Amino acid sequence: MEIVDVGQPGVSRPRPLCDPPAPTMPEQARIMGITGAVVMHYVVERDGSVSQVQLRNSDAPPVLVEAVRDWLAHCRFTPAVANGRQVRIRVDRPFVFKLR
Repeated sequence: MEIVDVGQPGVSRPRPLCDPPAPTMPEQARIMGITGAVVMHYVVERDGSVSQVQLRNSDAPPVLVEAVRDWLAHCRFTPAVANGRQVRIRVDRPFVFKLR
């Protein structure tokens, strides 16, 4: 089964259908003042599920990586569409965690 890339012309981007729409700062990270970015590679399948999750920046704080992995495991997405049909899509996305 073909996998397309985000940003490819004529392909819609998958949108998260979960609440919250992005991972939240873990309480442990907030208390300890841990911030940073987690860059994940994953595939959104034709049914909106997520597969092939891979960490792209090994220097990311583990507590933040765990938050992103957990969010991706429980989140569904709108399927990407190309030429009127649902397609699998490859996503590389940074998740940035800041203290407020």
